[in-house]
Amino acid sequence: MQRLIVLVALAAGLLAPAAGAQPIQFAGEERPLPEALLSLRAQVGVDVVFAQQLVENRTTACRYRGERAKAALRCLLDETDLRARKVSEEQYVVVPRESSEAAPEQPGRLAGRVLDERTGAPLLGAHVYLPGLETGTTTNKDGAFAVSALPSGTYRVRVSYLGYATRDTTLQAGDQTALVTLQSSMFRADSVVVEGQRDKRAGRATAPGLIHLPVRQLSTLPSFLGGQDLFQAFQWLPGVRRSGALSGGLSIRGASPDQNLYLLDGAPIYHPWHAFSLVSTFQTNTFRDVELYRGAFPAEYGGRLASVMS
Repeated sequence: MQRLIVLVALAAGLLAPAAGAQPIQFAGEERPLPEALLSLRAQVGVDVVFAQQLVENRTTACRYRGERAKAALRCLLDETDLRARKVSEEQYVVVPRESSEAAPEQPGRLAGRVLDERTGAPLLGAHVYLPGLETGTTTNKDGAFAVSALPSGTYRVRVSYLGYATRDTTLQAGDQTALVTLQSSMFRADSVVVEGQRDKRAGRATAPGLIHLPVRQLSTLPSFLGGQDLFQAFQWLPGVRRSGALSGGLSIRGASPDQNLYLLDGAPIYHPWHAFSLVSTFQTNTFRDVELYRGAFPAEYGGRLASVMS
């Protein structure tokens, strides 16, 4: 029984890791692959055999901390087409991967610039569309665009911009920046017809010397004997005054009252005042508004020199 305990203790001592063993460390800094493999050999004493022409011009940026040599080798060769084949407990050989073991393909990037074909100026906001993937992007102020996370290969790209002819082309996903030029093109649209009805009164409102006075505004003007009289209201307008102290006739721009044309719904009124010519014959509650031309009235009102009131 005592002999069995001694054997178990010896076996446990052989299987336990050596006290104070240094872990394998790679800080993730990019370095030549041959140098990294030699560093692994120096750290753990494992023999790593490789052909110089197989690993030259290759780099690794492995980040690893542990005690397993196989895991460290896998980290060093992860982004390459190489693998470590175990020959014995203390020896590994670096060989090419089989086709089924090839490293996963890294995503590509489709990048380029869109320029004016004639001037070479960058086009801001141009649309770059990949019909096969139903995705796309737009250009920045420098005319540059980029579509990331694409499998490597050739893609059909459609580039369009307002005022330019749309262009279909093929671009290769990779590290290079492609140049796409667009040719300016005229945009032809169908004719647009705008129809409307002319407001006759609105057209006359722009005539010089025309005053449009709604009847409701008469209450805001001074009145005669408490009543709203049209002629009395007009006397407060520029260029209009009474022809005499005891006359209700209007003198407009210095002309005599008989040079004014008075119309009521298009019919001429020849003597539009009464009560010794003090008040007009128009009842303000019988019409909606009044228009007074103090000059430059239309030819249809010919025959007067001073004004037209309608």
